[in-house]
Amino acid sequence: MIHISCPAWSASALRVSSVISTPFFAESPYASVQTFVADWRDHFGGEPGVFGALGFDAANLVLLQLAGSDGERNDVREGLLRVQGYPGVSGVTSMQADGNA
Repeated sequence: MIHISCPAWSASALRVSSVISTPFFAESPYASVQTFVADWRDHFGGEPGVFGALGFDAANLVLLQLAGSDGERNDVREGLLRVQGYPGVSGVTSMQADGNA
């Protein structure tokens, strides 16, 4: 049996027969994650956490929309609502029509 849990549970008896997801895994083998982690360490020191990764992805999504539009608020909003399969460091993001990811 494979046990999947967040790093904080790695030494815990609570992880036995549990599957726990985490929105960010700094030890991911993906090149984009490894680059993000290395850049974070160089700039801030220490390890990036989930909020750093989610913030990085959110900022990049907005910047992509700004770069592909005239910068009008509604254009950015509509562009964000069309996001499907964005490969961020926290995982793949797709937007639903109601604005939830």
